[in-house]
Amino acid sequence: MPGKYKVCEVLIKNWHQSYPASGSECETGNGYEVTISAGQDVFNKDFGNYQNGSITGSKFEDLNGNGQWDKGEQGLTGWTIDLYASGSQDVLATAQTIEDGNYLFSNLKPGNYTVKEVNQDGWIQKLPVENHGYSFAIISGETEEGKNFGNFKLGIITGFKWNDTNGDGV
Repeated sequence: MPGKYKVCEVLIKNWHQSYPASGSECETGNGYEVTISAGQDVFNKDFGNYQNGSITGSKFEDLNGNGQWDKGEQGLTGWTIDLYASGSQDVLATAQTIEDGNYLFSNLKPGNYTVKEVNQDGWIQKLPVENHGYSFAIISGETEEGKNFGNFKLGIITGFKWNDTNGDGV
């Protein structure tokens, strides 16, 4: 039937509209205003949607410094993990590791991200090998898991040097 129409979508819970990016306002998001003449067909009034994703991993004490999370190595609490848009030096978000060493970034739009730990004095990072962190793409609804960080703590060796004038070892 000829006339003016609004073409809108009704979003489902946990879905976000990505296309059209702008257009006529509908109660449910962006849409299209369409005027149809008698016998006219209208095409390409499309909608794109995505779900947010998340990133999770753990921070552990790499007791033997081998860059692997071995049995008996515990998670570390209170370490800072930073989230960046890939290629950016600006921190988007920060997470603190909890009791078991786990951290989580949630509610992330699809895109390219990097996670890095904030190193602490006296600790050497072994996983990942360099502190470039992990870079990857989050796709719609995806959870990136296993972005783990392992460090060992530098130790101290002490002793005393003396002149054993009588050579008795005491």
